[in-house]
Parts: sequence; structure tokens; C-alpha cells
Amino acid sequence: MPGPVRFFPDARAALVTVCLVGLLACNAAPTPDDGGTADGGDGGVTDAGTVDAGLSEACVPFSSGARVQGYVIDAIAIPVSQSQFAVDLNRSGVARNQFAAFIARLIGPNAAQQVADQAIDAGTDLLLVTQSSSDPALHRDSCSGSIFQPALAQAPPDFSGQGTFTADTSQSAVQITGPISGGWFEGVVSQTALPPGLEVQLPLFTGMASIPLIDVHASYVITNSGLMNGVLQGALPASSKQVIIDDLAAQLTALVQANGPSAQSIENLLDTGGAASTACGSTCENSDGGCAAAGDQRIDGCEVAANGEVQSELTPDVALFDSTGKFAPDPFNLHPDAISLGIGFTAVPATIH
Repeated sequence: MPGPVRFFPDARAALVTVCLVGLLACNAAPTPDDGGTADGGDGGVTDAGTVDAGLSEACVPFSSGARVQGYVIDAIAIPVSQSQFAVDLNRSGVARNQFAAFIARLIGPNAAQQVADQAIDAGTDLLLVTQSSSDPALHRDSCSGSIFQPALAQAPPDFSGQGTFTADTSQSAVQITGPISGGWFEGVVSQTALPPGLEVQLPLFTGMASIPLIDVHASYVITNSGLMNGVLQGALPASSKQVIIDDLAAQLTALVQANGPSAQSIENLLDTGGAASTACGSTCENSDGGCAAAGDQRIDGCEVAANGEVQSELTPDVALFDSTGKFAPDPFNLHPDAISLGIGFTAVPATIH
């Protein structure tokens, strides 16, 4: 499984410009779902049923006397295809990663990777992992658990393996339960913990967006030097679509108002007023009720939403809830209501407060 890749900072501006000039489609179409066969080995493909099937209902991690070890994620890997880090959340027999399609068509894996690298290196968007096991060696345990939680910003972050970090208790966290076998941990969040899910930071054009991740799955190899070959998977609620669109609009507005080399291309493509609406007449209506205006050097959320590529790649692809809103994964995937996501990561030991 490929690990996180770092990209050179001076490549990012050119990548963003190429994406925008290319009608927000800066790459060839991503590799479609192939039923679980991923690029370059297993690519992190997970069957959601394998973990819960082997756990006892009596499994309660973080029990008295268990070893507890903290880690901080020091790098994430953005998927380069829909099969990489894919997951079968609804037991349909098809592993999915719609987030990868969104990145490939609208931003570009290289540009998104650069945004993620910069955020982590700046210590502004950190995620902590606390591992518990009855095995002091963290090598074999039928009932282990981990807590994923956001951290308060720390600049610069100490990724030496001896750093100290503080959990951000104002943001949601999740506990994941699963076995450790030969140092390999694979777990899933308790379904009673849905939602709000885990608050994760995802890269867009120039910064990160805070989105809740539900039905969280995680796997990684536990070593003395940290967590290796990590994969974090789950789904973004359908409501996240508007959050992503509004964040995209804000970031694109900043690019336009900075009058950078891609400003005119962004304006020509998106600062059009959008589609006519009942509330706003000849222009579109934003989620907050405001009206867009053409040529005002502001990219509105409804202007971004009117773009066909955005609509297509942020379409929910996995059915996880029934008509009453109860968590009920549908293997027939009749009414998708969430967006599948998978990313890779590594982590180093840390003290967590």
C-alpha cells in the first residue's frame, strides 16, 4: 500500500491554474470502481463486514490495566484513483471512494496533496490517535480500540516521536473497535455513535475544509516508530455537499480578489450570476438566502453549485440510512445518501493531553 507522498511547494500554483482553466477538470477521469481490486496491491480496499463480524458484543476496549499509546498523524495520502483506499460501507460488494473522484476532477490529487501537506506541516489541521490494548506489545488483541480526535493547533508541530499535543474537545471524536493481529489493527466505529462522526479536515483549492466523517473505519500497522500504512475510511453526510461548495466558493473568491494569475480564468468561468431563481430573479440564490451577482469579483456558492462537474462529483454514492434517518446500510444501494471517502496516513508516537 503506498504511503503519503510529499510534493514540492512551487508546483502548487501551476496545478491550481491548470485545474481552473480546464473547467475544473484537471485530470483524466478517475479509475472507476472495480468491485474491490485496487491499484498497486490492495490499495486499502476494505470490506465493512469483515471487522464487525469477528467482534464479540462483550468487547470493551480501554479497560483498566490496558496499555494506552498516543499518536499524531504526521502525513496523509490523497487517493489518486477511486479504487485506492476504497471501502464497501453498505456491504454491496463494491468498494467505493467518491471523494477520490471529486479530488481528481475538481482539484487534482497533486494540488490537494500539497494543500494537505502544508496544513499538517503548519500544525493547523492535526488528528490524534489513542490506541488501547490489553497486550503491552500492541501485537495481538481480540478486543482493541482507538480514539480518533482533532487536536488544537500547534506551530510548529513536533513529529519527532516525543511531541506533546492537546486534544480539541470542542470537535467531535470517535472510538473505533477491532482486533490487533500481528501488529495489524482494523476497526470500525460503533454504529450507535452515528452521527455526528469524526471532524476531519479535507483539502480543497487553497485550504482545508472541516467535514464530519461518519461510519468511520480505520486500519494500520502498529510499529515501535508509529502507525504505518494507515487507512481512514467512512462517509460524508449528504449535507456536507453544501459545506464543501461554500468553502470552495470562499477560497475561489480569495484567489480572484488577490488578482493572481488565475483570477481572470476563475471569473470568466464562475462569476456569472449562476442560474435564474425565484428569489433572486436572473441570478442564483445562495444557501444563506443571499443573491449572486455577475462580475462582482465574488464567487458565490450557488455559482459553484451550478457547475456540472461540481454537481456530478459531489453526488452521494452510498446508501447508509433508511427513510427515517436511522443508520441502515442498504446493500442494494437504491437511494444513496452519503459520499464515500478513503485516505491514507502515517502517525508518530505522541503524548496527548
